[in-house]
Amino acid sequence: MFVVITGTIGAGKDTVANYLVNQHNFVFSSGSQIIALETKKKDLELNRENMHRVANDLRKKSSTEIVERSIEKAHGADKVVIGFLRTENTVSYIKENFPEAFLLGLDAPVELRYQRTQDRKEYKDNMTLEEFKEFKDKEMKSDDPDKQNIFHCLRQSDHIIINNRSLKDLYKKVTDVLEL
Repeated sequence: MFVVITGTIGAGKDTVANYLVNQHNFVFSSGSQIIALETKKKDLELNRENMHRVANDLRKKSSTEIVERSIEKAHGADKVVIGFLRTENTVSYIKENFPEAFLLGLDAPVELRYQRTQDRKEYKDNMTLEEFKEFKDKEMKSDDPDKQNIFHCLRQSDHIIINNRSLKDLYKKVTDVLEL
């Protein structure tokens, strides 16, 4: 089984990936991990703005490099979960080259997503609600197929889970949708 996750900031992408790894023995590889490593190599502070910039620079060289490297890391596993698609070209690449892949979208109300990001206290989430909303708007849509366009990714998803309840509810939705 090959699952690819997309979704908005704070919607539960990492939570779903960790659930699949820990409860269903998936192998996980993330573009975010690759982008964080590339950001560190450039001696830049790890925050959303710098990671966003580094990701766009990588995509200028090759629009699918990040997703290709993610897939390569999980090569050979029977059950794979890849995170986290953010651009039109990466979705097209997956759909064209891996028709068996299940593209799972995640979303939740913006205030709930903001609260989750503050609760997790990650390096990339140190921002006000207003900054969060501005960044969310920047990631949601772009005319450039190599830049963040979460709206397009969600629209292309095989299924979208609205994660606005408990973890138990989220896990049940994931299990049901993926027929695990």
